[in-house]
Amino acid sequence: MTNKGQTSQLPNNYKWLHHNIFYRGFGFIIFVIARFIGVCYCKLCLHVTVKNKQILKNYRKQGIFIWQPYASGGGCIRPDADCIS
Repeated sequence: MTNKGQTSQLPNNYKWLHHNIFYRGFGFIIFVIARFIGVCYCKLCLHVTVKNKQILKNYRKQGIFIWQPYASGGGCIRPDADCIS
């Protein structure tokens, strides 16, 4: 990507991915804390629940996208499964 006003460049030895064990460990700890806070917020403050969890267990390790349309009662990767309440 270029820009008319772009004059700076990254140095050749710039690191995008960090492989340091301490950096990765600290990142993992931050991830666990953020996930815990997010789950608590969703369950306790927003009262979000997932119905039919057994259907979602089939998609573990695959990555799925769960959504809830604003105009309807809910949705998930399989709209016939009725996942969100």
